[in-house]
Amino acid sequence: MKDIKEVSLRIAEAVAQQAVEEGVTEGRDSTPLKERLEAHFWTPAYACYG
Repeated sequence: MKDIKEVSLRIAEAVAQQAVEEGVTEGRDSTPLKERLEAHFWTPAYACYG
């Protein structure tokens, strides 16, 4: 699945936006939600062997 990261990001964005709308979390700063999520997404880095 080549688009897994983008799909995961869109799901995370929708979940986070819903949490803000329901008042279970706060929009903590003015940085766009997508930027904050991208900054916390894990990107694999594999060592090169031999």
